[in-house]
Amino acid sequence: MKPLCAVIGHRRSRRRVWNDGVDLRSVCVRCGTPLIRSVDKGWRPLLASDEHPDRITRDAYREQMKRETELNTATPDDPEQWARLLISTYGDAGRPRAVDPATFFDRLIADLDKEPTFVEAVATGRLDLHARTVIGSVCGRLIGATRPLSLPYVDPLARYVLTRAQAARAGTQG
Repeated sequence: MKPLCAVIGHRRSRRRVWNDGVDLRSVCVRCGTPLIRSVDKGWRPLLASDEHPDRITRDAYREQMKRETELNTATPDDPEQWARLLISTYGDAGRPRAVDPATFFDRLIADLDKEPTFVEAVATGRLDLHARTVIGSVCGRLIGATRPLSLPYVDPLARYVLTRAQAARAGTQG
């Protein structure tokens, strides 16, 4: 710790703030001490008692942001690639059995057919917030998501899955 930090306290780096999955983190610009943002005390040095199993490293955070950026720029025009990005972005890497992107949408629709909200959305062609939430939660459960899927990813997924389910129903009826 530098003498200035000992006298007036640490100064966080605004450019290096990141979310470790539990709290906001940064480093002191003067001495490089790891800092954590406490709700009641503001920015303070990271202590050994702050350890939490859900915390991720800064490199893991950067990798997650990179995958989310790729997912933002991808479209469901290539469903298998989009499913691969969705699984790698939100899926649990420690899961023993990975989801196959080639069969992902078929499995998702099969699981969603058990949900009355989705069945109604397929019949009416209307995706309300409740139907999108159901699609996001079933998808998250299927891929073993470690956190909830956000609506910017769920919306294109829901539209694609709804269109695919309607086409499958029309094919079986016709």
